[in-house]
Amino acid sequence: MDKKPVESTPLLEVKNLQTAFSINDSWHNAVDDVSFQVGRKRIVGVVGESGCGKSVLSLSVIGLLPKVNSQIRSGSVLFNGKNLTRLSEDEMNDVRGKDISMIFQEPMTSLNPVLTIGYQLQEVLFNHMNISKAEAREKSIALLKSVGISRSEKLIDEYPHQLSGGMRQRVMIAMAVACQPKLLIADEPTTALDVTVQAQILELLKEIQESNDMSIIMITHDLGVVAEMCDEVIVMYGGKIVEHTDVDTLFYAPKHPYTKA
Repeated sequence: MDKKPVESTPLLEVKNLQTAFSINDSWHNAVDDVSFQVGRKRIVGVVGESGCGKSVLSLSVIGLLPKVNSQIRSGSVLFNGKNLTRLSEDEMNDVRGKDISMIFQEPMTSLNPVLTIGYQLQEVLFNHMNISKAEAREKSIALLKSVGISRSEKLIDEYPHQLSGGMRQRVMIAMAVACQPKLLIADEPTTALDVTVQAQILELLKEIQESNDMSIIMITHDLGVVAEMCDEVIVMYGGKIVEHTDVDTLFYAPKHPYTKA
């Protein structure tokens, strides 16, 4: 029997993306003519100094830029062949959480301090699944267990301030993978955590990626994280991509002076 051919079409294809912010009545590019692809079941790292456009790039992909003072000026973001930049807000709400999810930088500020962990997890499920309250609670407990939280039955009724940084980050990961998205954007998911917890979170992300056949865009400052996690790396500087290569080449034969530095 012939083997089934591997899908060669990328999951995500960003073409000539230009994202700008309005400052004093003039537009300034934070992401400037950026093009790249993310293959299926691949982990792509995005590295660069603060202010280089990493987070703005991720927010452009998922459609969460503040509409008051920013816009995608040109280019396209194709997810499974569908141009996300042309979708309405309601259509993007269907995509976000279900097909593309994001783990934000600060779990303490990303979680609502006045709502229980269970309420926030179930909200994601209700938005994308037709399930009862009892089923949502049961699934939320299972999700918390899947990210290594043992006392899930109690924690589901607790508030974010009652959890450690590592536990809050695990909750954020549970929320992000609740609907088994095909693409996960992780924006510096280990920044505020100590080294031991960092290693646990990275191992957890790798396990979830492999079990769900998921692609990940890993935004980070840490080249150690890149070496541990990624298949390929995008290096950004001044809103542009200056190098896009596989991990081995990045460490052993970098081409751009900024990458070398």
